[in-house]
Amino acid sequence: MIKRIRVTARLADVTVTKRLKLVCKKSGVLYGDRALDSKGHKAGISWHSFRVTRVTRWIQKGLSDELIRRASGHQTLESYKRYENPKKACDHVIG
Repeated sequence: MIKRIRVTARLADVTVTKRLKLVCKKSGVLYGDRALDSKGHKAGISWHSFRVTRVTRWIQKGLSDELIRRASGHQTLESYKRYENPKKACDHVIG
């Protein structure tokens, strides 16, 4: 009998987050949604940066709101609707 090992999303998230922080540190990239550059502009990268980018690209390609909402893991249409304006959605990531 094969034993299945169940890895919780939380455990996987912590490991991946540690890796991202390490990569950012080694490459000189700021990490975190609240990181600011020398001029005070938001400049950090986090896992949310990738989510925003993916949702923005799907919107630009014309995928349906419901499909994007489900694929991106948004529980409600209201939480997803923040991404409707791609420029506004990315402002907090790219400054």
